[in-house]
Formats: sequence, C-alpha cells, structure tokens
Amino acid sequence: VSDTSSTLGSSTGEGAHRAVCTPSGTTMYIKVCQGGTGDGKYNYADNISVREITNPGNIGTTSGMAASNLALTGTVKDESDAAGFVEFDATNEYIDVSTPPDLGADFSFELVVKADAWGSGNAYIIDFHTGGRFIFGTTSSQSYNLAIYDNSGTWDNFGVKVLDDLAVHHLVVTVSGTAATLYDNGAPVGTQTISASHGLDSCTDLKISYPFLGRLYRTSFWNRTLTASEALQLSALGTHADPSKLFSRGLKSCYLMGKNEQDSATKFHDVSGRGNHATISNVSSDDVHLPANGTPNSISSVLKDSPK
Repeated sequence: VSDTSSTLGSSTGEGAHRAVCTPSGTTMYIKVCQGGTGDGKYNYADNISVREITNPGNIGTTSGMAASNLALTGTVKDESDAAGFVEFDATNEYIDVSTPPDLGADFSFELVVKADAWGSGNAYIIDFHTGGRFIFGTTSSQSYNLAIYDNSGTWDNFGVKVLDDLAVHHLVVTVSGTAATLYDNGAPVGTQTISASHGLDSCTDLKISYPFLGRLYRTSFWNRTLTASEALQLSALGTHADPSKLFSRGLKSCYLMGKNEQDSATKFHDVSGRGNHATISNVSSDDVHLPANGTPNSISSVLKDSPK
C-alpha cells in the first residue's frame, strides 16, 4: 500500500487506526497496513512499525515518514514512568478487594508489573485467601521462580523468574481446571498442573501486591480461559489501557493504577463495570502516580491525523 496524499488504512468501530502521509517532496508510504474489524482486532504503531495483531507476525514498516506524522494520542506499548502506577514497598502496602470476583474452575488474570527487586523475599502479587487459598507469586522455596500456591499446601512453579530483570512485563496466567499456563509479553513461557482444591470462589478476600516490592500498572480478571491469541493481543496494549476495549466477555474486574481511577483517596474504581472496587491500604499518596498525559491510555489511542 502506498499513497502520498491520503489516510491509509482504518478499522471500523472504536479505536480506528490510521496513518497520514503528507507530501513533502519524497515518497512516503506504509508497507502492509491492514486494519481489523470487530471486537479485539486493533493495531498498534510506533515511529517505524505498524503491527497487525489479529494475525501475529504481519509487521509493517514505514518509509520516508517523519516521526511527527506518526504522532500518538496516547502512549501505546509504554514501559516507562509515563503510565499510571502504584509503587509498593514490600512491607504492609497493598490493594484489597473485599468482594473478590467469582472466577470458577476456568479463569485468567493479567498483570502489567515491574519488580524493583527479585530474589530476596516473598512476592505474593495475587493472593485470594480466607475460605480458600490461591497465590500467584514466589518464595525462596521455589528458587524465586513464579509459582502458584493453593489449598493443597504446595507450590507449583513455572520454572521461570521473568521479573528478575526488573523491567516492565505483561503477564497472563490462564487456568483450565488443573492446567495452568503462564504468558510473558504474549509468549507462553511455562505450564504447570495445579491442584483443583484452591477453593477460589470460597475466598472472601483478595489482596494484590502483598507483599511485593515494585510497581503495578494494571490487573484484570476473567472467568474464562483466555486463548494464546488473546494473551498476545493484551500484551500489545499500553501499560495503562482498558482491556475491556478488547475482551469484555467474562471480564470480572479490572484495576488501572493511577489517580484517575480513584473514587476517593483510598479507593480504586473497578473499570469493568462490575462494581468490585478496591481499597488502598497503607499506600501513601506519593506512591500513586498519575499518567503523564493526565488521562488513562486506552486501546482507542490512534495514529493522529495531524499533517505538518
């Protein structure tokens, strides 16, 4: 596809994606710019590439375009301080969900997360408890590999640490009965057979990041097993995006970290619309960071029609 005067490509519905080629004496074009239609079919772009995530691998490249012609209205694939996040100090700071979502035997959750340290203490990033037990995190007995702990009284680890590089990661854990899969940045990195005795839906409390030393940008829960393709598409969202724009089916709770999502000084709004709001415990206001652009990033961030 090439054109020196018109808008290239678009997708129907919310979050249409487009790039504008403005004549400047040289040929400017995008190679492979495929717009998707329907739920879950969106593109993301940066200054040099356009990716069609409904068919992973069809990466397009821009040619002859100034970065100003690929301006984003929000930050997509943001892995910096620009996104809203909460900083936890691994002592007594956490987010509490007093009415945990009912997830059933087949469920999934995602985390956009960055550890500030790894391998020196327990990290319980997700902890369903009281009436049952289901932890996603790590401990020294697991050599600090990411693992699941439940009512059986044992840890089942995925054989990878992932967060020890202290970078931002998008993690998805899917559970189908006793089969658990861990995805890191859209790629499956470990599987494990877990106990079915976790009693997840009997749990009357959920703590997030208790204890954990690091940053949390987003966490979401579904009462179904996400597919590998869905895990990949979620990883293409920004750190502060609302995944319901892609996958609302089965979404039970979603928490975007930042002051824009606070109903009050101590409450995080559940943006899934289910009303499972969370409270902040012992986290100072200095540790709750507003997105740099003042508003939450979302999948509706698009390539801006702004010829120079």
